[in-house]
Amino acid sequence: MQQASDEWSILRIDSPSIGSNIAIEQLERLVRATIASAGHNKRTAIVVSSIKIPRTKSCTDRLIEAASHCLGIKQTRRNASNTSAPQRLIRTACQHQPLISSLERDLIQLIRRSIRDPKLGEDAEAYVGETLRGVREFLSAIEIVGEMSPSSLDALISAGDNMAAFILTCALQASGFPAKLMPTDSLVSPSFTCQNMDDELFTHVISNLTRRLQMEAYSSNEADEPPVIPVFSGAFGSLPSHLALSTHLPQKQHTSLFASLLTLSLANFSCIPPTLYLLHTHISGIHSIDPRVSVSTGVGSCSANVSRQIKNVDVNAAIEICGVGSTGGLLSRAGLELVFGAAPFGAGSGGQTDNNSSVAESGGDMKVYLGRIRDIDHELSLKPSSLSSNEVIPTVDFGAVVQSVGTRIVRNGSVESETSNSIVIYKNGVVVLRIDRILESSSGPSADAGDNAATTLLLESHRILGFVFSVLDECGVRVCTSSSSYRTVTVAVVEEGFESTSGGKGDDDSLSRTSSAASFAGGFKGDPTPVLSAKSNLQKAIEKLQVLKATISVYPNKGIISLINTNSNSSKDGYLNRNIGVELTRKLLNALSKPRIHIEMCSQGVGAVGVSVVVNEDQVYEGVRAVHEAVYCGN
Repeated sequence: MQQASDEWSILRIDSPSIGSNIAIEQLERLVRATIASAGHNKRTAIVVSSIKIPRTKSCTDRLIEAASHCLGIKQTRRNASNTSAPQRLIRTACQHQPLISSLERDLIQLIRRSIRDPKLGEDAEAYVGETLRGVREFLSAIEIVGEMSPSSLDALISAGDNMAAFILTCALQASGFPAKLMPTDSLVSPSFTCQNMDDELFTHVISNLTRRLQMEAYSSNEADEPPVIPVFSGAFGSLPSHLALSTHLPQKQHTSLFASLLTLSLANFSCIPPTLYLLHTHISGIHSIDPRVSVSTGVGSCSANVSRQIKNVDVNAAIEICGVGSTGGLLSRAGLELVFGAAPFGAGSGGQTDNNSSVAESGGDMKVYLGRIRDIDHELSLKPSSLSSNEVIPTVDFGAVVQSVGTRIVRNGSVESETSNSIVIYKNGVVVLRIDRILESSSGPSADAGDNAATTLLLESHRILGFVFSVLDECGVRVCTSSSSYRTVTVAVVEEGFESTSGGKGDDDSLSRTSSAASFAGGFKGDPTPVLSAKSNLQKAIEKLQVLKATISVYPNKGIISLINTNSNSSKDGYLNRNIGVELTRKLLNALSKPRIHIEMCSQGVGAVGVSVVVNEDQVYEGVRAVHEAVYCGN
């Protein structure tokens, strides 16, 4: 099955990257560059997310917004002449039909501007029309039932991603690329069962992907034909309700995870490790501080306080970024762990799995890059090769080009760290959930009780923390950080129903969005999250946590500031890790003490590569700047 001479590049494309004819033409130049890159026989695979046309939401968000109008959303009206009278609930008219029609018009307009071949354009229009016809029927059924399950949300996500994959495939074919759409609806077998979204599911998906690639991307190639460019949507197809993408992978991280699984699958076809490129429209890489909150140099300010790009980031630091700073679906924690071999599993040919397989062994040699498409395209235009024509001199090292304008995520110790080896990230819209246990004695363990009583209480606290995590995961509430003592369990979570718009800097679309993967604050406030049910996920979780013998308190309008070490050599020695963790904590706390920012919670990341604190949301930006100046100026 292996083709030793092939070197695969996997391009994971975000929503705006195919939202206009200009964006698609830009992407085509990148695809041509990956094929023409210097080295071995180059092959390219593409994973796309739903299309986001300029000045609109993504297709998936528009479908979910239409679904929200089918759930019997009610408005409250009070009798103006009698303010003491009870409120009356008025059912709003369902508006999903005009919303779907507007989406269809936008997509057809994009098709007609982007696909040069009339026949392929007609095929794309027919596919969009048929898909949205099914969506209309699906939403009509939701309106009748009055509820939408996580599996129903997954169906809308799949519809948005599948339309994007079909349109891009047709556009590439019209430009002369041998692109081929790869269906993903049946990657999870109907008979397959598992309880969690973990290695068992990922191995199953990789095995099915390997079989499909063997049949579609290799067996179909004739000797005189150019190699196929497989195009995938980021959706997994039909998953059990308890494994729904909408619950377990917030903010569209499913496309990043799918691209990681595809990378591992393609590793079965070559002895040359594949390379994963996470390409975006607005994200130029990982920076020492979000460029949107960094300050200009001036009298009394430090020149290092201006954002600087980090070229190499350790995978442990990248995983910390997933947990705190990234809310735009930029990085998938599970995907990075799999690609870099942090999760010990493999997928052999024919669906056989072996923890000692070549997939697990080659994970350390794989490369992951994060970059902005516009920067990459500009850098390629400066090369001697003419990437606008079909005949390209294969002298371009595409990976080196991406790293020159973006960031490479590296395995521990594989690349020497730069002098500036720390980044400051943040997140707004955080809710703190505090669970105070009701103990038999309010004073806690007494000195006479000995160490055994204290140890028992602490172990019980850890058990409660595990139960809290399982409930939050079941209800789709994402945990950013946590801490516990024998009396109290505290978790900081992201929950849309409680998300606050205070403390922000206005609509993020009006800001320079050349920010880092670590630095999206609370999502884009111009795109309000639709209300899909009367109760938020966090409220459902709190109800389930009432079985605990504890007092539960909720504190919204919080933010998280994290200081993360990017030193690729910091994980080689446990003692060195502990020293780095202590130093990071000292710098962070000292920096926040000067502007007198109150810290409500402090937690150290796994492997001591980062430390996070919870503060009031209106103090986040001041705190981020203070920490960055302390780290880079030594103040």
